[in-house]
Amino acid sequence: MNPASRPSPRAEQALQDYIGLGETRSLAALLHHYRSQLAAKAPPTRRLETLKLWSVTYHWGERALQHDAQLLAQQAQLRQRTEQETLEREHAAALARADALEAKADEAVKALSPQQLAANPVALCRVVELASAIRHRERGEPSSIVRTEQTGPGGAPIAVNLTASPEWLDLRSRLLAALRPYPGALQAALSALREDASP
Repeated sequence: MNPASRPSPRAEQALQDYIGLGETRSLAALLHHYRSQLAAKAPPTRRLETLKLWSVTYHWGERALQHDAQLLAQQAQLRQRTEQETLEREHAAALARADALEAKADEAVKALSPQQLAANPVALCRVVELASAIRHRERGEPSSIVRTEQTGPGGAPIAVNLTASPEWLDLRSRLLAALRPYPGALQAALSALREDASP
């Protein structure tokens, strides 16, 4: 736009007022607004012919559409940012729940006697597996199938197929290590794990 065709301050103010009408936008609505205005400052004009001239000369329709498009883009960006922030908060909360579950399981392994641990070792393993599943889900990682072996009665191997995670295997190893000095409790734990891993 060359200097000669630039709108006057009055015409520019009228354009901003026109845009500000939003969905009710029209020259007639703007004129009604100006004619009913009781403010101390006089409106840019009270003549419909002047508004029509400014509208055509300075392309009000096109500029109003550009304004609307920018506003919609800003609203979309704000909505996307809000959704992203919500997802990040939910992600952090889920990981915090996983950490809390693992901490509880760790406390139980340390606090319970081998006999208490042997009574239901799978319950503890389930807690850590749940925590691991939450963590895998939040990271978008699949769980892996792991085959492990433990020594059963008379040294015979017991094959256990687990949908395992490093956290699950770590707790399972510590649980069995805690029970190793107690053959009866260890056997109970191994039996329970074997039964739980059965299809």
